[in-house]
Amino acid sequence: MTDCIVIGGGLVGLLTAYMLNEAGLDVELFDKGELGAESSWASGGILSPLYPWRYPDIVTRMSREAQLLYPALAQRLTEESGIDPEYSQSGLLIVDCNEHDIELAGSWSKKHGENIVTTTSPAQYEKNINQGFNQAIWLPNCAHIRSPRLIKSLAVGLKIRGLRIHQHVAVDELIVRHDSIMGVLTREGKTLAPKVIVAGGAWTPGLMPALSTPLKIQPVRGQMIRFAAKSNLLSRMILHNGYYLIPRRDGGILAGSTLESVGFNASTTAQGYSELLEAASTMLPMLANTPISHHWAGLRPGSPSNVPYIGVDPRISGLYVNSGHFRYGVLLGLPSARLITQIITGDSPKFDLKHFMPAKI
Repeated sequence: MTDCIVIGGGLVGLLTAYMLNEAGLDVELFDKGELGAESSWASGGILSPLYPWRYPDIVTRMSREAQLLYPALAQRLTEESGIDPEYSQSGLLIVDCNEHDIELAGSWSKKHGENIVTTTSPAQYEKNINQGFNQAIWLPNCAHIRSPRLIKSLAVGLKIRGLRIHQHVAVDELIVRHDSIMGVLTREGKTLAPKVIVAGGAWTPGLMPALSTPLKIQPVRGQMIRFAAKSNLLSRMILHNGYYLIPRRDGGILAGSTLESVGFNASTTAQGYSELLEAASTMLPMLANTPISHHWAGLRPGSPSNVPYIGVDPRISGLYVNSGHFRYGVLLGLPSARLITQIITGDSPKFDLKHFMPAKI
């Protein structure tokens, strides 16, 4: 028997296993495929909500904790695994701001103590930006991290720590007796544990037992492209009309992302490709003639108000959920993993659990 079983090898599941291990618990992790191969790998890794003043206060509070925790985690994972997740505080330039946005952003920054700058000269922050933009909000503290490298470093770090990771092993059934979790059933047999954490992203509702509380999580496809750009073409993240550009250390530029309700269809489309190319070249005109090296898609776990479900299932003892992070699995994954660990170990939770409990629906 093990202390905890984590179902889901995406970033949220990996971070949850990492935090539980740090708390001294014995953990096993199961994933139906490759670690992080779904929405986590597809993510751009922006460590801030897009237009953060448009979200509930709890998202801002969790985001701030993530922004405080990620630099140290990236450094520790680099030392443990030898793989640098490429954390970079490049700042975020939002170039589609009207007076209402500026007013809201100002109120948000005062309320939460966030550092923002309004400007009528976006080009002073990004020299190659479209010269037609004449108003912007600059968030200098925003950072990004390279999601595939973060996943790899976490996977290596967990294996070095001795965690048992089962890839390509789907959980067929959660074993429940007398309204209490007993473990999981897979093709490898039964694995017993008094605590099971479901972190299956968009697939979470299908993993929950029939007696558990229903979760309003739906897949939302997001397509992205990567430009094989020259170094120094872009130095800041840029956001315009919901689309963004992210610079990578190797010179590559990521452009994302679409929002599509197409069920569990993670294929790419010509329409998505054209949409992203147009949005990217609008922000950075030089990208119109820059080769595109990759085009991919992932399925985000959409949830009401973009607030994840984190906590114990009110109907089944020992069953926990950590899912529904929508566009912000990378950003909120770290404070979510910390919070679910606090709940499981009996520590005082960092945040009021009423924001996250499945019973809220």
